[in-house]
Amino acid sequence: MEEKDKNLENAIRQQDIKSIRKIIKEGANINFENEGWSPFLMAVEIGNLEIMKILAHYGANVNHRNNSSNALYIASQQGHTEIVQYLISHKANPNIQNKGATPLLIAAQEGHLGVVKELLKNKADPNIPDAKDTPLHYACSKDHYEIVIKLIKHKANLNAQDKGDAPIMLAAEKGSLRIVKLLLDAGASILKKNRNLSVFDLAANDEIKELLKSQLKKTKPGLFKKCFSDK
Repeated sequence: MEEKDKNLENAIRQQDIKSIRKIIKEGANINFENEGWSPFLMAVEIGNLEIMKILAHYGANVNHRNNSSNALYIASQQGHTEIVQYLISHKANPNIQNKGATPLLIAAQEGHLGVVKELLKNKADPNIPDAKDTPLHYACSKDHYEIVIKLIKHKANLNAQDKGDAPIMLAAEKGSLRIVKLLLDAGASILKKNRNLSVFDLAANDEIKELLKSQLKKTKPGLFKKCFSDK
């Protein structure tokens, strides 16, 4: 790495706006890479929109990605809603994947409601999974109630299940009565199984178990009678 590039990286890390402008004007390469990290990606990780705009003004590639990440994924993971807005306005793909995970998935997992709203507003797909789980799975497992609401409103698959648990199973295991109720009201199935365990087996408390029993009695009275008539 050339000396000017090193100086630019240091100025970005220190968020020294004056020095950044000076070094760029002196001829630093604004698209250099240090182990895959460009100046623009560094600014995204730090969360400094002003630096990002300066770099973009001088010709930085706002859609640069390296082998392990991309700008929109990093901003979504960090919860930088304003930066997510900026990147999308510069044609960032809301469904770009980082090792299988989308920006929406990581935002749902981390509980960044503002980012989730922004991504969904810009046509992020709520049903793209990583190796096995969707954004709804992660939101349920982390008890991110408001995010679950948003995902359901944008037609997340309530019963998505590949190699693991269905969302309602994760919510029941977490002990989140309000999310279990939310999923049931939206039409989630209570008959899913994984590892020979049902949502009833995984339910973390009696309130959830009673809610599930009530739902089963209402929707599958014959099955309810078979399962619980002698209990």
